[in-house]
Parts: sequence; structure tokens; C-alpha cells
Amino acid sequence: MKLKHIISIILILLLTDSSFAQKKRKKNDLDPEAAAKAAFKEVLSGYKKGCRAALKPYRYDGIKTTQFSYKPYEYVKEVEIATIQNAEYRLSYNTKGIEHDKIQIKIYDKPDNDKRRVLLYEQAEVGGDEFFFETTEMIEKLKKAKLKKGIDSAIVDQMRLKKIFIDYIIPAVERETEVNEWGEDIVVKLKGAIILCVGYYNL
Repeated sequence: MKLKHIISIILILLLTDSSFAQKKRKKNDLDPEAAAKAAFKEVLSGYKKGCRAALKPYRYDGIKTTQFSYKPYEYVKEVEIATIQNAEYRLSYNTKGIEHDKIQIKIYDKPDNDKRRVLLYEQAEVGGDEFFFETTEMIEKLKKAKLKKGIDSAIVDQMRLKKIFIDYIIPAVERETEVNEWGEDIVVKLKGAIILCVGYYNL
């Protein structure tokens, strides 16, 4: 009698584990969003390698991937980068993760809540390519802006960038819908990603 009970319990446990594993497999198979995220992550990994390679001969300092979703309104995502004050920096971009509407980049010396901030760099129609630039011209723009405000030239000559604040301006897009397998209308989530690799000139 005891043996029958033990065998029954073992069979129940085996069947439960098998059923749970099948449900888990089905959930993974039926979740296209999770599969798409994994595939996108794999693609971005390849983009990062090329982005880092473009830094040479600058010394690698860090990498930042910014993912975003398109919305029915324009909005800004801001990224802060710290710099060594006396070093020239190269900012290497891979924007191949932007497959929908192109975005805009603006770089400032201060965050968006500071009215005194100075626009150091801007580029429109960003998406689907690779490019890089250095901070030398940014420092020159900062100095010119400070001189125009009447700051003493001796002070301006000593100015360096401690941090830069990068604004990614994501344009408004109309929401698209599609019908799922149950006949329901669902909103299509349009996403993008921009990769920034940072390096400094190693004297």
C-alpha cells in the first residue's frame, strides 16, 4: 500500500514538472516581444565593437547605450559624461540602432535645468550611420560664449570642460496599431538605440 502511494506521488511530481516545462517553452515561443528584444541586444553588441574601434588612437574611457521608445510627442533624453579637464576627448557614435525617424543631438556644458548653459555642438538627422568628433571645438565655443558675456579673458583661458550633457531629441511619431492573433488592436512599440563610445587622447 505504501509503495503504491510513493509511486503515485512520484508520477504526480513528474507530470507536474513536465507540464510546467511545456508551459514555459510555450510562453517563450509565443512571446515575440522577448525574442525581438534578445535579437536587438545581439545586434547592438556588434555595433559596440565598431564604435570602440573608431576611437583609435584615443584611449578608451567608456561606452553608453541609450535605448528609447518613440512617442506621439517630442521629448529629450539627457546623458551626462564626465571628462578629465585637460584631456581632448573623442566621441564615437554608432546610430545604426535608429531604424525609424531620425533624431537630433545637442551637447551642452550644463544640464537642461541650468539657464546659463552653452550649446557646444549640434547635429540633426542622426540615424543609421557612424561618425565621431572631438571636444576641441566645443571648448573653443565655450570660451567664445564666456568672452561675449564679459568674463575676464585670463579666466576664460583656463576654462576646461568638466562634464558634458548630451541631449537626444526624439521626434514625435504617430502611433501605429496592428491586429494580434485574438483580433485585438495593439499599439506597435517603435524603439531605437544610440551607442556612444568615449575616449581621451593619451599623451
